[in-house]
This record gives sequence, structure tokens and C-alpha cells, in this order.
Amino acid sequence: MVILQEVVAYLENVTGAPATARTLAKESLKGLPVYLAAAYGIHEIDLFGHAIMMAVPKAGETPNLAQLAKDRMLLSSKLGREVILVLPLLKSYERRRLVEKRIPFIVPGRQMFLPMLLVDFREAFPARMPVRKETLSWVAQVMLLRQVQFGDITGRPLVMIAGVLGYSAMAITQGLNELLPLGLCEQAREGRARTMRFEHVRRDLWREAVPHLRSPVKRRYWARDLRLAHGQPLYAGMTGLSEATNISTAPKTVFAIGTREARGVEMDTCPFEEDAAIIVEVWAYAPELLSEGASVDPLSLYLSMREDPDERVQTALAQLLEAWT
Repeated sequence: MVILQEVVAYLENVTGAPATARTLAKESLKGLPVYLAAAYGIHEIDLFGHAIMMAVPKAGETPNLAQLAKDRMLLSSKLGREVILVLPLLKSYERRRLVEKRIPFIVPGRQMFLPMLLVDFREAFPARMPVRKETLSWVAQVMLLRQVQFGDITGRPLVMIAGVLGYSAMAITQGLNELLPLGLCEQAREGRARTMRFEHVRRDLWREAVPHLRSPVKRRYWARDLRLAHGQPLYAGMTGLSEATNISTAPKTVFAIGTREARGVEMDTCPFEEDAAIIVEVWAYAPELLSEGASVDPLSLYLSMREDPDERVQTALAQLLEAWT
């Protein structure tokens, strides 16, 4: 469901924490009135170790605020948990009324009001040194890969980094708090601005970070065609690898697009690989943030393919890293 992907991307972007979504099984909804089960999709998202229940109005007109409030209250009563409304759009006066009534809501990509999670959000971004995480969040991974390849993160105010990478200042702060306990960077101050500094040279920083990094590929699609609203997709996978090394190219061109970009893309997908002309990878972060050419950056490309069992691919990946360093 597209709106679920949008909610996950929005929460990950704002908080910097990984989020996963799932649709509730029909068995869990047996106690709901028929009209509610027909009018709303009920889903869960895991964030900060909590399962957040959401109600998404199904296709058709969104009910008015009074009906939404009534339906949410009944859903919470029947399901025994707080329910968050996920809405495609809200006018300013509608948002104000929901906040006044303390009705939680999310408008993906725009705004959210989650009063029941305020304590959890404060606990997720403590002033003290955070607990060491072995796997970095996406925003922390982007920050590190940007520094390793461009060297333009160290010494810059966090607010400026947020502007360059397109994340919220809160997400950048969380990314810093993940990198610190791993010894990958240090924090400092330049006047009033909070900054981060990397003491390792880029080769050493990469070597220290690799165990904490993961493949950016979230989904792969077989497709006949891909049309973006702006720009051109970047080469990835075997296509990107063949552009950078001596390995022969695959018959199907592989492209990478970010999660946000995927929401507005026109893609003619097909169920069978043999019917596809291209392969589209949807990445957890925008590959353009780390790329200077027609292909994705070499380190993200390596991370996306390092689990490939093909010996030829592993040889080419070694060649890729040797060329980069």
C-alpha cells in the first residue's frame, strides 16, 4: 500500500529511526463494526520499539472531522489501543481542531501530531551518550558515506548538514548520536553551533564503518518502463558495476531511485522477470545525495551487492573498492 510506504519514509526521515509497517490480519479485526472495517485500513508501524496502530480511510471521500473523531474513538475502544489517523491532506483549520481535541494524526510528508509518543520521542533523543547501535539508521549511514566520499560533513553546523542532505535537524542530531558511541566521529562546537568532526582518514573511516552499514535497497521491481517527473535515474546493480569495473553488463539495465522519488514515479511493472526491460531498485535514501555521475556512488553500490554469491561479482566489487581508495 503506497500510503504505508509514505508514512514509513516520513517517520524515518523525521526521526532518523528505522520503521516497519504491516497490515493487521482480518482475524484481529473481527470485533469491529462492519462499516468501520469497510471504511478504514488498519495497520501497525513499529517505531522506537512501540507498535503504533493506524487507521487509513479507504478509497473515496475522506469523512468530515466530526465523523473521523467518532470513528477513531470507536476504533480505539474496540481494538483496545490508541489509533492514529493517517490522512492525505489537512487544511490549517482542520489541523488546529484535531490538535485542540488531542486527536493524533499523520499527514505523510507534511505534518504529524502524536501526543501519546511525546515521552518516547524525548527518550529517543537524550542529551547523554546514547546506547551503542550496531547497525546505523539510514540518516547516519548517509552522513558517514557523505563524509567518506566528499569530506564535507566535518566541521559544519548540524543545521547546515540537514539542509544539504534534506533531513530534519532532529534526524541529523540522532545520526550524530549513533556515530559517537561507535567512535566514528566526535562532537564539537563552533561558537553556538554544534558540529561533528571525523579524525579518521577516509579509508580508515570506511573500514571502521563497514560492519555497521547495510544495503540501501529496500525493494526491487521488474518493469517495462520508468518515467520520472524530473531528471534521470542513476545506474545501479550490475549496470552500475559494469560502468565502474571490467565485469560485463547484464542484459537488463538496473536503475536506483529513492523512496521519496518512488512516490511520484510512473513505472510499468510486470510480474515476471523475463517480461521486464529494466530492473528498478527503490533505495532507503536518495542515491543522488552521494553521486557525482550517471551511476550511484561506489560505496553504496558495494553495500547493495556485497551479499551476491557470484564470484565474478565479488571480484568486480574488490576492483571497485581498489579503484575508489
